[in-house]
Amino acid sequence: MEEKFGGRIEVEVHANGELGGNEDELVQKMAAGTVDSIISALSLMTQSVKAADLLSLPYLFSGVEHWEAVMDGNPGQEISRMVEKQSGLFKVLEYMERK
Repeated sequence: MEEKFGGRIEVEVHANGELGGNEDELVQKMAAGTVDSIISALSLMTQSVKAADLLSLPYLFSGVEHWEAVMDGNPGQEISRMVEKQSGLFKVLEYMERK
């Protein structure tokens, strides 16, 4: 990021719970402005947006390609819009596959 933006952006990576012990704590820090971004499980978003829980259904996707097509397509974009609007805090940048 720093190289791509010519040094205008500084990135600090804090791994393994260095900034907080759990996702709830990190969300509070994000709301307070002491943490800029987090990677969270989908279950955290479902606290604000019940429709996002749909994505946790077993056997919903036939494979990785199907999952990517759905998440990069209209359904994923709509869930992202709902999360952003209803949470008032989250901005979904990407969905990640969990193995």
